Amino acid sequence: MARLPKLALLLLLAEYASVLGDSYFRPSKVETHCCKSVSAHRFPYTITRVKQQAALYPCVKAVIFYTNETGPICSDPKVPWVKKKLREVKKKGKNGKPSNPKKRRPKPPGARKANIQSS
Repeated sequence: MARLPKLALLLLLAEYASVLGDSYFRPSKVETHCCKSVSAHRFPYTITRVKQQAALYPCVKAVIFYTNETGPICSDPKVPWVKKKLREVKKKGKNGKPSNPKKRRPKPPGARKANIQSS
C-alpha cells in the first residue's frame, strides 16, 4: 500500500522533468511583436498613443499609432502626414493635453521664499 503514493510521486516528478526538459534541450519558436510592413494610407481613427520602431530584422522602421477602434497601425515614417501627426502627438503629450516642461509644483501651505542676501 505504501508503494502507491511513492509511485504516484515518481510519475509526477518524471512528468514535471519532461515538461521542463523539453523547452531546455530543444530550441523554441521565438515570436516577434513588431511591424513587418508599413502603410502610407491615412486612417480616420482616434490615436491613443504613438511609438517609433527601429528597423531590426524582421521588423521594419515604422511609426506605430495605437487606436481604440483597430489597435496598432504600422505607418511609414517617411510619409509627410505621418511626420506631421507624430509632431502633433508629441506636442500634445501623453494625455492629449499640451505638455509643459517647465511646470512648477505647487508650494505647500505656509511655505515662504528664502531671503538670500549677498554680502
